[in-house]
Amino acid sequence: MLKPEEIQYILENDGAETSRLLLGRHPAGINVPLCVKCIEARKKMKIKAPLWHSSPSLVYPFSVSVEQGSSQATALFKQQLILEHLRPSTSSTSTNGGTFVDKTDISGSTSTNGGAFVDETNISSSTSTNGGAFVDGTDISSSTSTNRGAFVDGKQNLSGRARGIITADLTGGMGIDSFFISRIAEKHYYFERNTELCEATAYNFGQLGAENIIVSNRDITADGCAALEELKGQGIDLLYIDPARRLADGKKAILLQDYEPNVVDLQEKMFEVSPLILVKVSPMADISLNLKLLPNASAVYIVTVDNECKELLFLLNRNNKKAPDINVVFLYNKLNINKIQNNKSECAIKSNLEVSDFELIVQKDNVTEKGVATYTSQVKSYLYELGKGWLKAGAFNLASQRYNCEKLAVSTHLYTSQEQINEFPGKAYRVEEVIQFNKKSLKELAKRFPKADITARNFPLDTNALKKLSGIKDGGERHIFATTLHNGDKVLIVTNPTH
Repeated sequence: MLKPEEIQYILENDGAETSRLLLGRHPAGINVPLCVKCIEARKKMKIKAPLWHSSPSLVYPFSVSVEQGSSQATALFKQQLILEHLRPSTSSTSTNGGTFVDKTDISGSTSTNGGAFVDETNISSSTSTNGGAFVDGTDISSSTSTNRGAFVDGKQNLSGRARGIITADLTGGMGIDSFFISRIAEKHYYFERNTELCEATAYNFGQLGAENIIVSNRDITADGCAALEELKGQGIDLLYIDPARRLADGKKAILLQDYEPNVVDLQEKMFEVSPLILVKVSPMADISLNLKLLPNASAVYIVTVDNECKELLFLLNRNNKKAPDINVVFLYNKLNINKIQNNKSECAIKSNLEVSDFELIVQKDNVTEKGVATYTSQVKSYLYELGKGWLKAGAFNLASQRYNCEKLAVSTHLYTSQEQINEFPGKAYRVEEVIQFNKKSLKELAKRFPKADITARNFPLDTNALKKLSGIKDGGERHIFATTLHNGDKVLIVTNPTH
């Protein structure tokens, strides 16, 4: 899709002001609008998916696909999660800390023809002899790749690939999830209903050396779910689906039934294809409500990146009869971590690229247990703010029980302890002083700390109102919490973040 001179143009203008490029002179033979899309996308992909950024020949036809697509971090986690469930004996994750290494050298993996065949006809007997991906509009029932599982780095089989694993992504999008899932599978099916996006992704797969992906330009719900019917008997071990969360009018869909496709209605048909289904839903979705709609859920994963809830994953098992496990997953860039706690399940995920290194630490906490909290009205030496993943899971009491700290009130999700708890799943602060709240004390505090971060938790005033009333500006070294204690007292807690 991109000519050598266009790739050179993209590299020469990396990080440039793209409006200037669009309004300026267009060099002969250069599709400037397409190149500008790639330049803009690469700005985001540098952080979101370093592997994509390290390959300048990739194309990005739609900015919304870049915005909504998974990150490399969350895609790698799905890869590891799927491998754990499909091949537990070969998975490298251990309950007391293990290492999951994922290595790829893509420097020599570019296909001279883009690695993709665009075919609008029947490919039921199509065979790829050079590892190309297929884009089709019909039957995929017998499509094969004669050299699937090829040597991408020229030395060894793709890291983690297990012979016999077959997976499918029913809503492929930009393909980041599909790419990483395919690297642990012998064969992977990718479906995308948008033709332009599908063709671009097939081309990108070729550029990245993803030779075992069969690409299909189809809506899985069309023609009575014909695509799903054709997947029956293909030995699919796991289906992955990330339904669209935008309604026709552009508004965000809140209920799972309003997603497209409707996962609730498709469950039975999907289970006819595979015993395992991994469903990605909005991180804002109600877990309890969705568990009622997805009765076969065996596990829920609340995936956080840098303390922000990024994804909510439901693993459905056709034969599940037990209550689901609830897990909070923390993804960190290892370069920003000085110490890894020993009491958590850890998994180091690493991709060695030609241009950039990407190393991630995964910490997974099982928060299924409800727990019993201990309460106090005395703020001690350290204060803790529970991480957003645990908050999303509703594991308020469990945090108190598991980490031996006290909760300041039933509805105040702040915790305290005399000694510092390094393993606490959230932010820790050293307490400097506790002040009874009133207008006078607030004004005096503002004189002492004209700049400080302010947070209101279970307090009559919200954070913005408190900032306005106090006149304290954001910044400085202090963090002031306004909250209600177990005995009903309203207090201001002056703290310093620990490092």
